[in-house]
Amino acid sequence: MILIDALRCYIAAWFGAFAPEGRRLAPLTPRRLLMLFCLPAAFLLFAVHGLCLALDNLLFPAYRRQSLKKPVFVAGVPRSGTTFLHRRLAEDSSFTTTATWELLLAPSVLQRRLVSVMGRLDNALGDPVARLLTRMVGAGNSHVEAVHEVALDAAEEDYLALLPAAGCFFALLAFPQSEGLRRLGDLSRLPRRRQQRLLNHYHRLLQRHVYVHGSRQLLSKNAAFASWLPFLAERYPDGVFVVCLRQPQTALSSQLSSLAEARSTLASLPQDGDLVALFADCYLRWYHSIEGWLTDNAERGLVVEQERLRENPQEVLSRIYERLGRECPTGGARDMQTSSSSHKHALTDWDISADTVAELEAIHDRVIALATNPAAAGRSQRAL
Repeated sequence: MILIDALRCYIAAWFGAFAPEGRRLAPLTPRRLLMLFCLPAAFLLFAVHGLCLALDNLLFPAYRRQSLKKPVFVAGVPRSGTTFLHRRLAEDSSFTTTATWELLLAPSVLQRRLVSVMGRLDNALGDPVARLLTRMVGAGNSHVEAVHEVALDAAEEDYLALLPAAGCFFALLAFPQSEGLRRLGDLSRLPRRRQQRLLNHYHRLLQRHVYVHGSRQLLSKNAAFASWLPFLAERYPDGVFVVCLRQPQTALSSQLSSLAEARSTLASLPQDGDLVALFADCYLRWYHSIEGWLTDNAERGLVVEQERLRENPQEVLSRIYERLGRECPTGGARDMQTSSSSHKHALTDWDISADTVAELEAIHDRVIALATNPAAAGRSQRAL
């Protein structure tokens, strides 16, 4: 069972934090020790999620027959505008997409039903619990708002629902020495059996979500799903795939800078060199994955460059809705044009080799060529 495998992975990662490589990547400072002894509480929560997911099969077996018609996946590389685009698309009520509270607190149908009942009770009492949770999230969000705004009811990437299954790559920040978690950065590196278990588990999570929300069209966003594209395209042949890109040196710089709060909280990867090495390798793999998939599937991917998204958001939205076969609603694009991030970063802040930057830029240019040049791609796809 995938959740038992996940428990083994996390236990091994936890003990590995005390081994030499674990101590090198995350020295055992008082803060680090505190975090390590608090993290088992998260494992307990994951176990509760696992139990509730198992109970879904007994209490709500109909969810397993839920179809996912023409799902929309917003993918690409991190810090390329995926959140920006995802949340504007999510304003369309014909879509259903996961909210933060669903992902972290209630991935199962059973939990969502219970939360719904408790929510009505809380509302009858004047929303004391809702206000408390909002304040708690607001306090945490104050540190990361410039990077990624977080709210319990905000649209969020469903990759987080894979945390209990040890399927979320960013869990590596807590255990940077874990080879099992590191491999999640490139799904093709996982053993075939592990791949299929993760893909099947993810599919069941999506079915549960659509089942709860009345069979609306699924909208999924995962900035770290570049390596998942071939597998998702095979699983969902009628799916629409929006691939967000950004000048790689800027995207990588933004990603490295955005992790400052997580590194501090988890007392992990204090040496910039370790962080740069990890994510430079990841970005190379992600761009290679996108290039490889688009080479044979250019007609299935709508490539969105962040610069174009900021300059002409209405065109981006219109092309997505054209692919969906329906009219683009008005209003959301105006907000895109006026939105801007206060997150400041620069490539010069990080010791990234010129060779790495040059390789990333070359892959990025080839991907854009695949999307804009029919002769190169052998298709009629155009970049947005």
